[in-house]
Amino acid sequence: MSPPRSPFLTPILGALFAFFITVSSAFGSCFDNEAMQNIAQRNGNDTGTLIYVWSPRMVLSVTQAHLAHQAAQQLGLDFLPLHDARLSSGERDQALQAAQRDHATSAQVLQGSLALCSSELINADALRHFPTAFVLTARGTHLLPIIGAMPKSAWETSITARLKP
Repeated sequence: MSPPRSPFLTPILGALFAFFITVSSAFGSCFDNEAMQNIAQRNGNDTGTLIYVWSPRMVLSVTQAHLAHQAAQQLGLDFLPLHDARLSSGERDQALQAAQRDHATSAQVLQGSLALCSSELINADALRHFPTAFVLTARGTHLLPIIGAMPKSAWETSITARLKP
C-alpha cells in the first residue's frame, strides 16, 4: 500500500520537475504540453494516439512495447513512444541496443522516442510506473492511464474502454 499523497504537493512537484526537464532537454527532443495539444488537434474525430511512456530501467516497458503498438494500430491509433527524461541518453540507447538483439520489434517501435517533459502528463503520474500509457483523442487525454505491461488482448481492451465517449 502506498502512502497517501498530498493534493497540493503533486502539482508543485510536477511543475518543478517539468521546469527541470524543459531546461535539461534544451538540446534534445522533448514532448511538452504544446506538442500534446498539437497532436490532439491533428487527431480530430478520425483517430487518436496511444502515448506510451517507457524507461530503460523497466525491462518489460522495453521488451513488450510492440504489443501496445500492435494493439494501437489494430484500433486505428497512432503510437507515440516517450521515455523517462530523468535518465541519460546513453542509458536509453544502451537499452535500445540490447532490445534490438533480443526484441527487435519492440526496439523498432521505440526508435525516435522523445523525452517526456509535458507537465500535464507528469502531473497525471506518467512516471509512477513503466510502461504507463495514455489515450489521447480530440476530446483530450483520457483521465485513466493504462499502467503496466500486459498481453496484446489486454492492451486492446484497455484502449477500447478509453475510446468510448
